[in-house]
Amino acid sequence: MIKLGAMYMGGAVRPKEFALAVERAGFHSLWAGDHILHYVDGIATLGCFAGCTNRIELGTSVIVVPFRPPAVTAKGILTAAWIAGREIIAGFGPGGDVPKEFDVCGANINERGAYTDEALEVMSLLWRCEEVSFEGRWSSFTNVRMQPGDAPKPKIWIGGRSEASLRRAVAHGSGYIPYLIGPDQLERRVAWLHKIAKTEDRNLDGFTVACATFMIPANSVDEAVAIGQSNVGFQNVTPERMAAFYILGNRQDRLDRVQQYIEAGATHVVLGCAPGRANQLERFVEAGQELMDDLRPNLAALV
Repeated sequence: MIKLGAMYMGGAVRPKEFALAVERAGFHSLWAGDHILHYVDGIATLGCFAGCTNRIELGTSVIVVPFRPPAVTAKGILTAAWIAGREIIAGFGPGGDVPKEFDVCGANINERGAYTDEALEVMSLLWRCEEVSFEGRWSSFTNVRMQPGDAPKPKIWIGGRSEASLRRAVAHGSGYIPYLIGPDQLERRVAWLHKIAKTEDRNLDGFTVACATFMIPANSVDEAVAIGQSNVGFQNVTPERMAAFYILGNRQDRLDRVQQYIEAGATHVVLGCAPGRANQLERFVEAGQELMDDLRPNLAALV
């Protein structure tokens, strides 16, 4: 069964307004992006979502792990899960798309993969909410316990496009959520994922393959590209890249592209709302509801 999510990336609409509109519209999931110099902080936004929604599945797509000490990230996400009173999908990735954000955080972009691997071990350990110890390259502690112990333990999904990310997903995750890749690229990565899992003797039953992209509804693909190009958040994105990786155009255009992702192996499609004018939220929600109508009866039931 297919799920549709909505991802908040900043703009004129505040996180609480976005969250309430998305939950009311019937989306399956609600996601926070993560940036330091633009858009929004993922953990702060997740906390806002946790406090103002009641039912919708919550996640991060994705927290850039090297920006923070792993214990700080683990505590923030566990707190959000405790506030929400339900399981959080903690999407993690090593980042790298915005090198200046590594500079401002004092993080080494050349060590981001190794740092992420160790951090995933640390966070999984701390989320046991029992007394634990760890000795690693970046983290070292003895006999510590993270509270609140009654918070639902987050699920880990892994983002990224590289072989290392796929191996990370097999080793640590219950889901894979790449960002801005085309259906053909997703199909190749799904095959690659299963090949790695077989080599590592990992059973992928219950494992989720998702994809995250942007959706810009319009009367045509060309009009949607023009809307995207006028958005301050997308001014450095070429029309060719938008056409290759975004969900654009009219109702049929959007349905066709989503079905391509589904045929490539995705069972959870996360649609980013372009950070821009306030009236884009209304059109985004309407377009999402059209997709949900068009995808039935293959759409998962709401919780």
